[in-house]
Amino acid sequence: LANTIDEATVKMILGDRAIPLNEFLDRFCEDGYRGTHEFAHAILKDGVHVVKHPRKSVDWAGWVFRDAPPEQENCFRRVDTVEAEVLHWQRLLSRQRVDTAFSTAYGAASPL
Repeated sequence: LANTIDEATVKMILGDRAIPLNEFLDRFCEDGYRGTHEFAHAILKDGVHVVKHPRKSVDWAGWVFRDAPPEQENCFRRVDTVEAEVLHWQRLLSRQRVDTAFSTAYGAASPL
């Protein structure tokens, strides 16, 4: 019962109002856990904040420090560069598919 919270304490922190379940779970979940799998942020047991960092272009999501230390900036720049390259090639592939479809349909190269 050490990690339970009573109604009076909740009202003292949030005021005397109705609290949606997700907000309650988010605010009062024990450190090191998320209230639900849908939450994109958490506080580790040592108090460090982490956020879910999705990279949809490469179908990846991972957890990173909310306040990333300076030594991680180069790592993020490299990831940004790789992601930009992936997006570039995806655009080229998409354009090639359009050109091929146009060529097939009309028997000529597509206009620029």
